[in-house]
Amino acid sequence: MQRDAAVDRVEYVLFNRTYWSGDPAVHPRAQLMEDRGNPIANHATHVRITTQPAPLVECPDA
Repeated sequence: MQRDAAVDRVEYVLFNRTYWSGDPAVHPRAQLMEDRGNPIANHATHVRITTQPAPLVECPDA
């Protein structure tokens, strides 16, 4: 995941109380998050992938 993160504009991924940075220079390894008290808040039931906005591309006149 981290290898292609720059291409995919991934900022971070959260799953099962684990944080992966899209920039291995910032966090080269996964980080354990604090216990937020329930499976949903701890991202045990779903994955959150946060990305940077895509750059705007101007389209030529048709």
